[in-house]
Parts: sequence; structure tokens; C-alpha cells
Amino acid sequence: MAKINKLVITLVVGLFASVSASADNITLQGFSGYNVNGNIALSGGTNYHTGATSVSFSQYAGVGGFTTIDTTTNTTFQSWCVDIFHDFSWGNPGSTVDTLVSATSLFGSAKSSELGSLYTVYAKNLSANNSSTMNPAFQLAVWAIVNAPIGTNPSITGAGSVFTASTGTAADQQATELLSQIGTTQSQYSASVWSVNGNSLPVGPAATSWGAQDVVVFSPVAAVPEPETYAMLLAGLGLIGAAVKRRKAKQA
Repeated sequence: MAKINKLVITLVVGLFASVSASADNITLQGFSGYNVNGNIALSGGTNYHTGATSVSFSQYAGVGGFTTIDTTTNTTFQSWCVDIFHDFSWGNPGSTVDTLVSATSLFGSAKSSELGSLYTVYAKNLSANNSSTMNPAFQLAVWAIVNAPIGTNPSITGAGSVFTASTGTAADQQATELLSQIGTTQSQYSASVWSVNGNSLPVGPAATSWGAQDVVVFSPVAAVPEPETYAMLLAGLGLIGAAVKRRKAKQA
């Protein structure tokens, strides 16, 4: 969750240059384009860092994706906050080696798949989606998925909701629209999480034992060939084999 000062940010269009392997140092430089301010709250939800139940947690924060730099490989990409329990300051490099882990290992396969589906919806037109409405809406939707109780539909609002978020802008309605589409969208992206150790200032429940702001990144999943593709490949190999046999027969 980002502090809202020093926000002279260069718009980052597109997904990212590349996401490197683990054992690199990561720096969060600022918001990647558009962001708005909003209130977020978790009541009765679980702090995934510690497993502790948050009776009442609230925070006022900037809402939007981050410009993130891998200072080990000098690559820049876009990341999104998944950790509402830690504040941080822009530009602090990781104090230790930062780790990249699968979202499945942190949140479970169902939520990881939902995150991938969410980004599939968002990535259909990245240049258009990096807007003052869609960019913060996507961040709200990420938080909703991560903090929704297992077995419930993620939402940013609603009576009895464990997680709530509101920016007072069109982003709130857009986030709800994004979340409504994940159940019918086949995920084409995998979600992984960077733990950015040097940027954190513990503020949440039991957060002092966790010195990390966690951010999620997305990468395309390699397409699995359809059965028809394999059939065409085998047919092609068969034709090549037949042609070779005919040529040998003529030469005999």
C-alpha cells in the first residue's frame, strides 16, 4: 500500500519488459500512470502473512499499479499491491535479496487462478486500460480477490463484506465490473509475487514480524496446443514420410 507523496510518475504502457527470476533486488519507484486515493478496510479477514484474524483494520492509501525496477537486471515492469498491511516509501531498494514466488503458494490455487483471469480481462487492451478509471479499478479488484474469504465471490463492497474499498470515483464501479467477469474468463496469465523487503514500515496487525511489501506481477501462460493441432502435425509428418518413401522407390 503506497504512501501518497512525491507522485511525479511516468506512464508505463504495456505489461513489463520481463520478470526476472528470484534472487534480485527490486525497487518500487512510484505509481505506474494513473492513481486515486481511497479507503480500504478489512474486518474479520485473515492476514495471510501471519494467519491472524484482523478484527478491524483500515487505511487511507493510493490506489494504482506501481512502476517497479529490478535493479539487478535493470529491467522495468508493472506490479500491483497485494499487501494492505504495510506502508512503504518510494525508491528504497530491497535491503536483502527479494524473492519471487507463485501466487498459488501464498493464496491458494483458486485465488491465483482468479488473479490470472482478472489480468486476462485487463490485458485485452493495455494502452487503453492504463487510465484514470481502469488502473485503480484493477488494483481494487486485486485486493478484493486476495482478501475475500475462501469460497466467496470477491467484492469491494456489500453488506457484511469482510473486505471493503472505496475511492469515490468511477473506479469503484469499474472494479465491480472487472470482478464480475473473472468467473467466465479463462486465465491466460500466471501470477507471481515479489516480496520487497527494504520498502516496508510495519503498520498492520502483527506486521512487525514481516518486513515486506508484497506485489504481484503477471506473465503469459504458454498456450497448450489443441488436439486438432496435434492431429495436423501427425498428418504432416505422415505426408513427409510418404513422400520420402516414393522418392526412395523411384531411385531403386
